[in-house]
Amino acid sequence: MSGFSVNMRTLLVFLDLTDNIMYILNGVMMAVTFFIFRAVLFAWVLFFKIGWQPCVGLVTGSYWDKYPDQKNAIYSKLSVVSLIVMFFINYFWFYKICTGLMKAVSKFGKGSKTKS
Repeated sequence: MSGFSVNMRTLLVFLDLTDNIMYILNGVMMAVTFFIFRAVLFAWVLFFKIGWQPCVGLVTGSYWDKYPDQKNAIYSKLSVVSLIVMFFINYFWFYKICTGLMKAVSKFGKGSKTKS
């Protein structure tokens, strides 16, 4: 879902339209969709579906029960490790998106005041 706004940003930069209101609106859309579909969704999967629910008994079977034999247990642990790595990478990129958005909004705000 956030891929569209990332590609749109690339196109706007290529066309040198970074001073346009579409660039700001696209940045807001990118931040919102990235937060919902990457940051929140990954946190929900990682903490509530894999970690928290089996601990408090909200589900009948644990995530780890799906891999009972030792051969598949390494794959389940590897998938959890990869989800944890992607979780931190997503929050790093969300931080970068937010700082870039704040910089673009402040630049756009200063530009509109000087033109008036």
